[in-house]
Amino acid sequence: MTMNATMRDNPINERAFEWLVRADGGLSPAEQAELGAWLASDSRHYGAYMRAKAVFNHVGRAKAFAHLPNPDEWPLVVQPGERRTIQPVSAANNDRDDIAPMSRRALLGLASGAVVAGLTVAFFATGQPAEALTFRTRRGEMRDIALTDGTRVALNTESEIRVLFGERLRKVELVGGEALFDVAHEAGRAFVVDAIAFQARAVAASFAIRKIGGVAPQLVVREGAVDLTPANATSLRVSANSRVWVFSGGKVSRHMLTQAELGRELMWREGKIAFEDTPLRYAISAFDRYGSVHIEVDDPAILDHTVTGVFSSDDPMGFAKAVSEVFDLDAVPQGRGIILRKRD
Repeated sequence: MTMNATMRDNPINERAFEWLVRADGGLSPAEQAELGAWLASDSRHYGAYMRAKAVFNHVGRAKAFAHLPNPDEWPLVVQPGERRTIQPVSAANNDRDDIAPMSRRALLGLASGAVVAGLTVAFFATGQPAEALTFRTRRGEMRDIALTDGTRVALNTESEIRVLFGERLRKVELVGGEALFDVAHEAGRAFVVDAIAFQARAVAASFAIRKIGGVAPQLVVREGAVDLTPANATSLRVSANSRVWVFSGGKVSRHMLTQAELGRELMWREGKIAFEDTPLRYAISAFDRYGSVHIEVDDPAILDHTVTGVFSSDDPMGFAKAVSEVFDLDAVPQGRGIILRKRD
């Protein structure tokens, strides 16, 4: 198998190389939009484009083929309302300025070289993309992302994912934080989320994974079914309206959720935090994830009180005042934080 044969046999690969050449000469806004639409219209287009770019990066042509369309024009990323534009963190990282553009004929001629052909065969054999795309949110920030296969991902505060789509597998790594995946159906290509402690595999489903330091990771399935495989343990099928905690050693705890409980689990999508008989210590930790205003108490016994209610994640003072009224406390601003203390 050679690169030339592959290109002739696969019009998608041929088209990907043509776009690389056009990008090397600079794209107009209209051409950027056209390229973005082509990449988003079929998951195979994006894979072919990234593999082709990796081939030529390998032989020192990184600068000439590093161009992706402006993220503002690229349908890979879509955000709701007031959300800021999501920038792919690691789509390209090239800084060479000493490489001249190549003609299409020279580009295709280079593709027939033994080193290039070997590298391409390796990428087609593994089905993995040339590069991962990384998306993350800062503290207090939430973002919506549209992946090339039509899957929608919502990232909660301080979260990060790496997208590694191949021809036979759609894989996402949840580096940390919390994400909701609305998986688009695609026959013959499973969607897998690797959360280190476990993997979640689905064909078409809606599910959320939370992976926060110091707390057992959890999977919540909203729609469809998900195959969960804990590290070094047997897989289990998790149906809709279920929550599964995954502990060390592959042990799991499964709980069926009412519609009200499921709604509370995913209320962060609306900028809310919901508690149901939650110890105050955990409620405070939840608010800490969203902002720099920390809530403290002057008596550790206060932390054992439980709270119930729905609060805005960006309003820790409102939460502190509500708690103070219920438990006869004072909520006093102190420096950059708030202290809850017993009233005199």
